[in-house]
This record gives sequence, structure tokens and C-alpha cells, in this order.
Amino acid sequence: EEIKALKGLTSGKRKSTGEITMPRTESYNEEISKKLKNPKYAQTFLETLMEGPEGLSPEDALRHTIEIMGVKEFAKL
Repeated sequence: EEIKALKGLTSGKRKSTGEITMPRTESYNEEISKKLKNPKYAQTFLETLMEGPEGLSPEDALRHTIEIMGVKEFAKL
């Protein structure tokens, strides 16, 4: 009985943070990397990373993009 009561307190429905989260996988990074070769997409991607009060600095946005693409692929751009 006591465990059931505690379970209800700790295992309740997850609250929405308003954000859509996806697990970062190799295929996800590869797909984004392909899309980032399009200059318009890359611009929008970087602007989105820097947007709002929680946005990244330009340097951090580029660092994040390089991590997704890989240094070699990014250097080819």
C-alpha cells in the first residue's frame, strides 16, 4: 500500500516542456549534415540555435553544428 502511494507521487504523467526532443543518433546527425549543405537550411538552423533568451552564442552554435557534421565535412563547406 505504501509503495503504491509513493509510486503515484514519483511516477506520474510527464509534463510537457513544450519542446520536441529526439534522441541523437548517427542517422539523425547524418541526415542533418546532408541538409546543412544547403546554405538556406544552414542559415535557418544556425539562427534557430541562437534564438531567444536560451539561445547559443554564435561560437557555440557553430561548435554544435561542427559536432553534428564532423570537422572534415564542415571543412569541405
